[in-house]
Amino acid sequence: MASYDILIVGAGPAGGSAALYAARAGWHTLVVDAGIAGGSTGSMPVARDYPGCSNEISGATLVEQIRRQAVEAGAELRETSITSAAMGATAKQVFSRDGAKFEGRAVILSTGGMQRPGALPGERERVGRGVSYSVVRDAPLFRGQRAVVYGKSTEAVQATLALLRYGAKVTMVIPSSKLDAPEPLQEELRKKPDTPLLFSTSIKHINGDSIVTGVVILSGGQEKEVPTEGIFLYHHGHKIDTQYLAGTVDCSPDGTVLVGPQLETSIPGVFAAGDILTGEPQLPVICAAQGVMAALGADKYLRNATQ
Repeated sequence: MASYDILIVGAGPAGGSAALYAARAGWHTLVVDAGIAGGSTGSMPVARDYPGCSNEISGATLVEQIRRQAVEAGAELRETSITSAAMGATAKQVFSRDGAKFEGRAVILSTGGMQRPGALPGERERVGRGVSYSVVRDAPLFRGQRAVVYGKSTEAVQATLALLRYGAKVTMVIPSSKLDAPEPLQEELRKKPDTPLLFSTSIKHINGDSIVTGVVILSGGQEKEVPTEGIFLYHHGHKIDTQYLAGTVDCSPDGTVLVGPQLETSIPGVFAAGDILTGEPQLPVICAAQGVMAALGADKYLRNATQ
């Protein structure tokens, strides 16, 4: 079994940034990760608006650059999938699919999100090219353009209202006869002119060549295409990678990790950062900042433990 001062699970912007600051602080640091492509940032064709980077950089390149900085600072990187964990007051261990076991005096959890299950036809090949899962990240790209929001949840209604504030022309496709959102939000939505709400409607295909040009909907037994420059998918939740934590740190009913003000979990010495805190993709810069906060928390925890 390999033992480290700080063990980081997940090497996206959150985990990579945590590894960078942990290693710079002089701690023996290991970050384990299943690979770049599975994360929400690594799958982005373009990582827009990351401070200091041009808009031509891909999400995979951004993640690779952060990882390279961490390794240059002294962190070790191991690509493997973590399947389970044991987080005690003293011993904190994770176990990989290939049979390896890793232990850390402090642990930072940053496994983030994975590719969503049950993708629509035409979805995955157009992620970042009109297909989005985050209105916070991508709404500014659709100023004055057409957009479709697919879903019935509170998040779907909030996404529609946010896009309207950016001047987008929004059609909401609702796979139900009613919205599952608080009445005040629904009332605000109903007051918006020229915002079609298509109830009991599903999406059959996302059309386009390199970018989204339209979506094929099914309503009342008939199919038709709705032209659009983008589609925001909220018809089922983003899948976060926290299954390996079962029975360890406290999580919410939807699987997100619960943390305090310093990103500490319910177990002393275990911190968390990134998408596993929200259940949906965050801005990469926010994930990176949370990773730094978690690393500073782990540094303080270890220093206090040695006094």
